Amino acid sequence: MNQYMQNIEKLKPIAKKMVEDTGCAVHNWQHILRVLKNARELHAIEGGNWRIIEPSIYLHDCIRPVEEDIINDHALASANASKLILKKINFENANEIYNCIYKHSSSSSKEPPKTIEEKIVW
Repeated sequence: MNQYMQNIEKLKPIAKKMVEDTGCAVHNWQHILRVLKNARELHAIEGGNWRIIEPSIYLHDCIRPVEEDIINDHALASANASKLILKKINFENANEIYNCIYKHSSSSSKEPPKTIEEKIVW
């Protein structure tokens, strides 16, 4: 198993725990898996770097379930949380993943997505 796959296998349970611990009925693990399926379909058509897209999907709503209680910008909060997680795992492309997560929500991001990866995650 290559380093990327090892890192993804470390990342998935962390992301799953983050969304499941909140008990949110909408932004839960099933939501993440649906978004991942859609991203795979878009990636097959549009291209882009899957090693940026996939981890972005796993973490894009990692702070979302508690958004209404403590924060106003779940995209920024999730992007900031992702920095710490990605650093701990020693994940490559951390800056690009951060940007995808930060720009994934048109309701909270102040910057539109520009790269193909950002657009697919959006």
